[in-house]
Amino acid sequence: MKIKCHCGKRYEVPESFVGKSARCPKCRAILHLVTGDNPFVRTPAGDFLARLVVESGPGKTSEQYLLGGGSPIDIGKNPDKPILLPGVRVSRDHGRLVRTDVHSPSWEYEDLDSTNGSYVDGVRVKIHTLQPGDSLRIGEFHLRYFCEQWPSDDPGTIKPAPSQAPADPGDIYDIVEPPPPALRAGRPQSASPEDLTGSEPVGYGDGPVCPSCQQTLAPGAKICVACGIDVRTGRPLLTARDIDAEELESRAQNTLRFISWIIPIGPCYPIASEAFGTSKPYTIWTIAALTFVASVLFWIAEFNSTGINPALQGLMLWPNREPDAASVLVHHGDDEAFIEKIEKTKAKNAEEANAKILAAYRALPPDQRAISEFRWYQLITHAFLHGDILHIAGNMLFLLVFGSRVNALIGNLQAAILYPLLAVVAAAAHLLFDPGQIIVPMLGASGAIMGLAGMYFVLFPVHKVHMVSWIRFGLLTAFRLCYKVYAVRGFWVVLFYIAFDVVATLRHSGDGVAHWAHLGGFIVGIVFALILLFCRLINARGADILSVVLGRYAWPLLGKPSTR
Repeated sequence: MKIKCHCGKRYEVPESFVGKSARCPKCRAILHLVTGDNPFVRTPAGDFLARLVVESGPGKTSEQYLLGGGSPIDIGKNPDKPILLPGVRVSRDHGRLVRTDVHSPSWEYEDLDSTNGSYVDGVRVKIHTLQPGDSLRIGEFHLRYFCEQWPSDDPGTIKPAPSQAPADPGDIYDIVEPPPPALRAGRPQSASPEDLTGSEPVGYGDGPVCPSCQQTLAPGAKICVACGIDVRTGRPLLTARDIDAEELESRAQNTLRFISWIIPIGPCYPIASEAFGTSKPYTIWTIAALTFVASVLFWIAEFNSTGINPALQGLMLWPNREPDAASVLVHHGDDEAFIEKIEKTKAKNAEEANAKILAAYRALPPDQRAISEFRWYQLITHAFLHGDILHIAGNMLFLLVFGSRVNALIGNLQAAILYPLLAVVAAAAHLLFDPGQIIVPMLGASGAIMGLAGMYFVLFPVHKVHMVSWIRFGLLTAFRLCYKVYAVRGFWVVLFYIAFDVVATLRHSGDGVAHWAHLGGFIVGIVFALILLFCRLINARGADILSVVLGRYAWPLLGKPSTR
């Protein structure tokens, strides 16, 4: 079986060489004989007469893929693909090459609904029959297609290469920029000298050894693509979710035109996260919808109630302790009935007065009391109720930005289990540690949401969170709106918000915010995330705080990247 390098050098090889790689001794280019057949099946028109030459791309320049067989040849960044292109804009199953006819050496390219698309001579394509000289762009890689008839020395009519790469809509994505990946990780199956006359095997033996998969890499390689790590430190390459920065800013501007009239100053609010996950966050979307509906129904029921509604009161979280005189005087319920009972009692001192007040309060029927009692179901129901529209808007924003990313990583079933657990733990922390002297109910999802923020802090500390700040000036400036959309590492955002709760609890702030619920949810969220990592129930793709900080020293706890 004959093959030919693009430089013109020809070789005679056996069929056992199919699927292996070698370096051309003349031009030093790496040749890959790829086929979709397993095992390889000859075609009537001959094989490996067509090729894809990598003109540019991270770690792949001057490599050639010689195409053979009659089955489709897959292209993507999964390590099992015959044509492996390890780029951040390349999908796992990006596209494939399909032979148009076994009696002809021509091929067509088919895009497999990739995220960033495929381009032939600058035009996005779904299916395209390749012609000699066609420029194929897949993610960061530019490849040129050639096809010739053996034994002709004419490589075919080649289209002139464009002076500049055409614009690609994928260029607008603001994505994480890892170091450029090196050649395919692992030692390729190279032929012995007698199998390939006049050529030499790919010289991977002189490169570094990956500390995770123990494969010898190309000389000078700094990245093991198969494991996704820096070879020296063991730290991971981050996989980020594509975010269209221009579209995000446009949506933020349209929203702020309305919100800034209600809230004229917004110091910093998260609006999107680049943290990567494989699941659609259906659980968090459902929880957000249920919370909004439940809160609206709660407001409507309160508005229609003529007096105190014990059923509505019982849905909020009440402290598990007896009311005292101070609480009763603040929340005495039915004014006329309570005052009437107080006037009938005369006390000699403060202690006796307090006892009289409590006795008068207990004499009221339940529908006239403003203080309810603790019930176990309040540990969950309080998280679906909110006090007003601004309260629920802020909580749902944080739930969607942080919670949806955690949901996308851990899965919908796990998120459906963990969210109510976080709500219960946050409520328990509020009941145990809140030093409030007056009995007041708690409602809102912020404790559970801070639990999700704690999980985000562990799982995605260095992923970018897009923030927005704004101010609408006054009359002198014609109420001009100024805003800024910017990106910050996730751990800074989470620490910024939890710092308010830490300071408030240390100062025993009486601002009416359940800071202990926030802290309890946050701490337990961190614990939940660490348990999932240590038990290896989830794979954060090396983005977790342990992998980022410890590198290879985190592998005994989390497992090696090659085994995850």
